[in-house]
Amino acid sequence: MTTNAQHTSLDRFYDTLRRSPIRRSTTDRAIAGVCSGVAAHFGVSPKVTRLVTLGLVLLGVGIPAYLLAWLLLPDTAGNLHLERAVREGDTGSIVLLVVAALSILPDVHPLSGFWTLVLVAAAVIALVGFSRSSGAGSAPQAHSSAATPQDAPRG
Repeated sequence: MTTNAQHTSLDRFYDTLRRSPIRRSTTDRAIAGVCSGVAAHFGVSPKVTRLVTLGLVLLGVGIPAYLLAWLLLPDTAGNLHLERAVREGDTGSIVLLVVAALSILPDVHPLSGFWTLVLVAAAVIALVGFSRSSGAGSAPQAHSSAATPQDAPRG
């Protein structure tokens, strides 16, 4: 007996990521819920993990670590941005994947400080893209000038 569904090595990789005991929060989040998820796992205040993250950012490792966690940690529903980028071609997740990859590459260019600014700008653009894709900034509906039965006066 054969089955139509094949379990690829990529499926196994995603399943492994989903088994992580740390989940990004979808409700208590400042950016992506990473700090809240880490805080819930270790039983500390999210403020503590946010301060530690800020310290790591100042040391130069915080942004790449946060972006990788955002990409690889599942949210409370088990969704992975890496999977959304690779399988679904989700634009925001692809931007996150590229920015995360660029953040961990060594700075070999003489303008490496410039690339740090580019990464921060790309992260802001990705954040705006994620907030728009979640419906936070939906455009208003266009109004039609034609009268409909609902517009008729009631008497």
